[in-house]
Amino acid sequence: MRRLLSAGQSAEGKHGTIIARFGRHFCKDGPLSAELGRAINEAQRLRSKGDYGAETPAMADVEAYIAKAEEFVAAVKGRLSGNLQRRQ
Repeated sequence: MRRLLSAGQSAEGKHGTIIARFGRHFCKDGPLSAELGRAINEAQRLRSKGDYGAETPAMADVEAYIAKAEEFVAAVKGRLSGNLQRRQ
């Protein structure tokens, strides 16, 4: 996420800040789906729940977000490789 955001601007910040900026820039009106933006936010909540909460996330929730993460990585790779091809 930081790589995409850092094109021409600073991408410093906490996880939540980076995720919010990413969602506004790439998912709200951008080239990635709003569904992926929602999935990133939910994955962040799940991560926080696991790191700081009193309970462990359910394995089914974790597995679902691993699948979403793979979809997210593929979408971002596609976006990055599209940008690189246009620059050549």
